Amino acid sequence: MEHYLLEITEETLPYGLHTFGESPQGTALDDFADLIIDRNPELDLAAVKEKLGLCGRETDHLVNALSGGYVPPGEANDPIRNPESIPTGVNFYGFDPAKVPSKDAWALGRDQAEQLIDKYRAEHGGEYPKKIALVFWSIELQRNEGTQVATALRLLGMTPVWDQNGKVTGVEAIPGRVLGRPRIDVHMQVSGLFRDNFPNLILFMDEAVQRAGQLKDVENFIARNSETIKTYLIEKGYSEAEADRLKQLRVFSNEPGSYGNTIEDLIPASGTWEDDKEIADVFINYVSFAYGRDVWGKPLKSAYKKNLEGVDITMHTRSSNIFKSLDTDGVFSELGGLALAVKRVKGAYPDVVLSNQADPDKAFVEDIETAIGKELRSRYLNPKWIEGMKQEAYAGAREMNRFSEYLWGWQVVTPFAVDGAKWQQIYEVYIQDKYGLELKEFFDENNPWAMQSMAARMLEADRKKYWKAPEEVKKDLAKTYALNVIDKGVACCEHTCNNPMLNKFVTNIISLHGLLTPEQMEAFKMTVAKAVGRTQAEHEADHQKMRESLKKASEQNREEEKVKSREDKKKIKGYEMVEEKAQETHVTSSGSSWIVMAIVGLVLGLMVFGWKRRRI
Repeated sequence: MEHYLLEITEETLPYGLHTFGESPQGTALDDFADLIIDRNPELDLAAVKEKLGLCGRETDHLVNALSGGYVPPGEANDPIRNPESIPTGVNFYGFDPAKVPSKDAWALGRDQAEQLIDKYRAEHGGEYPKKIALVFWSIELQRNEGTQVATALRLLGMTPVWDQNGKVTGVEAIPGRVLGRPRIDVHMQVSGLFRDNFPNLILFMDEAVQRAGQLKDVENFIARNSETIKTYLIEKGYSEAEADRLKQLRVFSNEPGSYGNTIEDLIPASGTWEDDKEIADVFINYVSFAYGRDVWGKPLKSAYKKNLEGVDITMHTRSSNIFKSLDTDGVFSELGGLALAVKRVKGAYPDVVLSNQADPDKAFVEDIETAIGKELRSRYLNPKWIEGMKQEAYAGAREMNRFSEYLWGWQVVTPFAVDGAKWQQIYEVYIQDKYGLELKEFFDENNPWAMQSMAARMLEADRKKYWKAPEEVKKDLAKTYALNVIDKGVACCEHTCNNPMLNKFVTNIISLHGLLTPEQMEAFKMTVAKAVGRTQAEHEADHQKMRESLKKASEQNREEEKVKSREDKKKIKGYEMVEEKAQETHVTSSGSSWIVMAIVGLVLGLMVFGWKRRRI
């Protein structure tokens, strides 16, 4: 307990939001400068404050850029991690991708790989993990210079080779007697931006996997898993030559030209899906395109799912001191979505881990449930964080609502990481105003729909049986939500207007316990009906039709790629390459298959039909 409390007190806490074109002043300036000096004691405090004071030039430089003028270049990154990134307002640059991983990144990534292995063995009776799935982001690579690439190499038992200028020229095997353990397989889930920015690294990692898979000096999980994948591919109809190449693929991403996996939009729209299997299927459908030498964006759902069956750990890096896993929907949709996909094909969750590299000198790996708990307590349940956001008025209220939405994302993809105590604490701090921060008055004045959305999300967590809220809490949330709708109108966020089942749930709670007068109840129903353009009964009927329409599309969405038989290939001799190319590079307007487009189209159609202008 003492160690945990010390970790929380050492967490950095953003106070409010950055306003473009304004430099921090007063206490904010002093605190920010002190944080930078704490991490970089060789710097001069006065010089750091002077640089922070120049961030107001952002507006002038933007106007100058729009006028065709010159904007000076400058380094990017987190200012605590890299003080050279201040003052801001520059045409920032990263680094030479040919030097990835840098030697410093190799040292850190290597250590993180061994930490992952040691942690797993300590928790699983000494067994080695057979395969570890790693998430690769472009922005993370630019922060840490390729630590995740280094981690993948170390797990495989490979090491980068640098020339005298620090450029990576290839990989070579770490001898088994030096490695002293099995070669561990990797699954590499790369974002669309990473794919586009660093195609050289995809080819580099593909080469590392192929070479590692051929080694026989120690137990080789890569080779073992590849043979399992090959057997399945041949059963599907691939030739032995095709299966021999496809079995080696470990880098997967979106279809060429597309980005994201859409579950960051699907999960908040919780009235449109019934269980997490639907979400996992959408995730797999969007990101199961294989990449490597002579294979670029090939739809390969069969091998993708077979790869996931062997995953024991999923891991993502966090290198920023500013942004954490509850500050964006990207972390739960990528790391959490990957874990949910593993559970979908394997039947059990892998270990879900974050590599905390905010301070490279003290990097460590931790379970996602621990990371989320610390973030909640150090930031979002912290009165100091709330006070800072209150100063941002409307935008601050929006940030309060956003973190609860991102927590909901984690709730759905990794239910074990978000227990009922977390929702209870959010209820006590934000709805009951545990710390006496006059939050109701703040929301009413600046953004009442943010509180409405938070209350609705907690009710939805109970309705969908992710949280069993105490009866008195549930009643208070239902009353708070309904009165806010009556007084301020419907927020019409993803889980309210387009969710007749939630409004039915709320109505039942209110009616059962007599929480509102008949006049108030009628006003609530009329306000919602006006917002969605239908009565509750009509909305429920439309919802049922939508669900029925999606069932067949969802079944088709789970189908794997079709494999042409050898006979068919002979019949279309001379046309085979055209067919293969069309299959590999076909791009829809959203970068997905037509099946998922049908799902999303139906959902969006209902949203547009029933929603008012969104105000949160």
